[in-house]
Amino acid sequence: MFKETNLLIVDDDPSIAKVFERLARDRRWSYVSAKSGTEAMELLNRQVFEVALVDIKIAGYNGIQILEFIKRNSIPTEVIMITGVGSIETAVHAIKEGAYNYLTKPFDDIEKVAVLIDKAMEG
Repeated sequence: MFKETNLLIVDDDPSIAKVFERLARDRRWSYVSAKSGTEAMELLNRQVFEVALVDIKIAGYNGIQILEFIKRNSIPTEVIMITGVGSIETAVHAIKEGAYNYLTKPFDDIEKVAVLIDKAMEG
């Protein structure tokens, strides 16, 4: 049975956004991309997404601020944090703030990322 899924992709790196967009199309998920934290916040104020893939280092509101906004406002969106500059401290902070998971770029196996998104959608 086909289930439409709303995925928010928040990354200012066009190549990373394209990877997620291609994955979403292949999996038949609906998606919206935001190139800045400000654009992501505007989208979150208008629409609810099942899963948000959020880059930690992004212009406007950063990824942690977006995560905190989602959790503070009880928005039913699972957040997977992504970053090109991974650190244990940042990962721990993101998980403590309520992130579903934390990924570092580049992604070794996009299929593993897809499985992670599937699991996040299941709640």
